[in-house]
Amino acid sequence: MSNESTGGKVFLVGAGPGDSGLITRRGAHLIEQADVIIYDRLVSPDILDLAAVSTEMVDVGKTPGKSNISQLEINHLLIDKAKRGKTVVRLKGGDPFVFGRGAEEAAALSEEGIHFEVVPGVTSAIAGPGSVGIPVTDRGKASYFTVVTASEDPTKTDSDINWDAIAKGNETIVVLMGSKNIDEISKVLIKGGRDPSTPAAVVESATMADQREVFGMLANIGELAALSKIAAPCVLVIGEVVESAKKLQVRTNFPLLGKKILVTRSRDQASKLSMSLRDLGASVVELPTIAISPINDYKYLDKSITNISDYKWVIFSSANAVNAFYSRLSQMRLDSRHFSEVKIGAIGPATCRALRLEGISPDFIPPRAVSDSLIANFPHSESSLQKILLPSPEAAPETIKMGLEKLGWTVHRVDAYKTIMPKQSVKRAGRLLNESLDMVTFTSSSTVTNLDAMLESGIPPEVSIACIGPVTAETAREIGMKPDIVAEEHTINGLVSAITIFYSS
Repeated sequence: MSNESTGGKVFLVGAGPGDSGLITRRGAHLIEQADVIIYDRLVSPDILDLAAVSTEMVDVGKTPGKSNISQLEINHLLIDKAKRGKTVVRLKGGDPFVFGRGAEEAAALSEEGIHFEVVPGVTSAIAGPGSVGIPVTDRGKASYFTVVTASEDPTKTDSDINWDAIAKGNETIVVLMGSKNIDEISKVLIKGGRDPSTPAAVVESATMADQREVFGMLANIGELAALSKIAAPCVLVIGEVVESAKKLQVRTNFPLLGKKILVTRSRDQASKLSMSLRDLGASVVELPTIAISPINDYKYLDKSITNISDYKWVIFSSANAVNAFYSRLSQMRLDSRHFSEVKIGAIGPATCRALRLEGISPDFIPPRAVSDSLIANFPHSESSLQKILLPSPEAAPETIKMGLEKLGWTVHRVDAYKTIMPKQSVKRAGRLLNESLDMVTFTSSSTVTNLDAMLESGIPPEVSIACIGPVTAETAREIGMKPDIVAEEHTINGLVSAITIFYSS
């Protein structure tokens, strides 16, 4: 996406409060297209992994107690990369214009005549309270709210923050970056006139799997936070609206709350599983262990398509097989009419949906979404001297082919696509398995074998393993893994249901 001839552009992008699912679609798209990403410490690794392998990644995060790059140096870095014609994403936690120093960076870019765009993000000032059921405004309790930073000591005589003014009234007060001085802030607000019995809460790591919250009153919230060892990043909320959390109890409605689950599907197929798990409260980490790629030689697939009338059936075992097959069909200037004399079989609801998008209603769907069910229920009375075409990934297991041949069918398995191991995932795999994961999910044998190949020491014993079906589970066992869950319904919905039951029992 370089713009060497026209000059570069800088995008000041808000990454949201923590959960990778809360970045905007615009922000995610820009990350995928960036030449350079300059990011802060609290940006989720899952968001960073949206970047292409070739993207230059620059960590400018500020860590307490360490020598950090200055804001002036960051400004110069942005300017330099843009002047080199690069598309630069400056990635900040929350919103770049809410205590993110985005205004300073925008001013520096403007002075140099560099084109820039601000892409807002979800600020923790709202997401933090909201994640525990605290509305920052309420018609009956608070008509407005104040957001203030605690990055400076409120007891300083030269503070720029008028704590006395903030203390007056009944509006909601939201304090960011105040983990180290919650008690001091509380005392200053009480001294300024705020009622000591005012409800208060602290939310740590809002929207993340390790989120914690402490509830109390203004008079004791500092003490309670200290006892709970609340640490950064955290949000302090003060006001009558805090009482809403007791009534709403949003954190009790999620059976997977606090669980950190790894999804190993390919990136373009992970969304349904990831979203379903997030809807149940889980923090989801995506590590694509497979990616779908074209095969090197389409000679045999093309020949099969050309001679489709030689076959009685075409059987698709996955949506990927459907997509690859029809992509080739389109390139040959053919469409579904080419199959007018051929019957179609499909394993699983996702495969059926992919076929229906192409205008095809399968003639045969096994009762269960596994190869054994296909073989057990496939018609064999008409098998004599009849041929089946089986579009498959390269190096696919021969289970379906061998099972149908035992029934008397002649089966022609032909490569339609291949799965590869994403390079960016290889770099992340070992680190992720050491980041307090609760569970790893597998949706195919390829996801199992590829993750195993990425790891030097395997999956830690304390991490649970969930498999979508018996074939995937058997692959896991063959390489020494011990699945804790094997879904009875071999679908994404079935896997999610099995995980929910596992953690609810």
